[in-house]
Amino acid sequence: MKDVLTMLRKPNIFPLSFAKERERVEIVEIRSGRNAHNRLLSMGIVPGKIYEVIKSAPGPIVLKNGEMRIGIGFGMASKIYVKEVKG
Repeated sequence: MKDVLTMLRKPNIFPLSFAKERERVEIVEIRSGRNAHNRLLSMGIVPGKIYEVIKSAPGPIVLKNGEMRIGIGFGMASKIYVKEVKG
């Protein structure tokens, strides 16, 4: 319930798992436990970084930043909050 209330206060922020293909998103927040958080950080998923969504749900989410591509499972993607980047 807390996440829903938070999203209502920040309507432009949504889970990465809801992103559409070819959408550019900026990582805003990671809402996970310490191990998952550290794993994402080690993969380069950090707040402020911008990615293009190459493949969206169902299944793993694939992100692109330059020549680097990262695959993230749907459950993990649900813990990463992003905002759409125009242009």
